[in-house]
Amino acid sequence: MIKSAAELEQALGLDFVDKQLLVRALRHRSAGRHNNERLEFLGDSIVNAVVADFLYRNKPKAPEGALSRLRASVVREEGLSKIARRINLGDYIEMGAGELKSGGHRRASILADALEAVIGALYLDQGF
Repeated sequence: MIKSAAELEQALGLDFVDKQLLVRALRHRSAGRHNNERLEFLGDSIVNAVVADFLYRNKPKAPEGALSRLRASVVREEGLSKIARRINLGDYIEMGAGELKSGGHRRASILADALEAVIGALYLDQGF
């Protein structure tokens, strides 16, 4: 059984003003229209910006190339999916029957994308 967006909100200690943003962030494209792809796009950019800012401030002597490589290693699918697994994000993702049957809720790419979508939704709802 898929857990609700409200349960995720509570588990993470969040309080969305626009609850539908979180619902959409948790809807995989296999579940139909109004899915998380646009929020994923936004969240991906936010994750990159936040990691870039962190590295810029905490690695003052690192050259640009090194910062770019480090950022790329941090924001990879593997790292994001690990975070998504840690918070059991797969338990909250709404997806089509075929995707669910094939184990989509455990697939690294789907987990990483959903995490980025949640971050995008959080940004739209509450800002940086």
